[in-house]
Amino acid sequence: MEGTEATRRVIAALEALGAAAAPLGLSELARRAGMPVSTAHRLVRALDAAGLARRVAPSRGWVLGPRLFALG
Repeated sequence: MEGTEATRRVIAALEALGAAAAPLGLSELARRAGMPVSTAHRLVRALDAAGLARRVAPSRGWVLGPRLFALG
């Protein structure tokens, strides 16, 4: 994945999470961000490790992470 494409995908995923009214499942996140589910899975795991996204129970969907809000 080229650097510019990787950046585009990160932005698309964060925008999809930010625009969602409720936690997004992986398939829905991938659809809204315009990427394959496997790519979305790798991406949200990296975002989770950085605190930029997190998985919530009981839905197990994804939301924006606390570090993103701390960045302002």
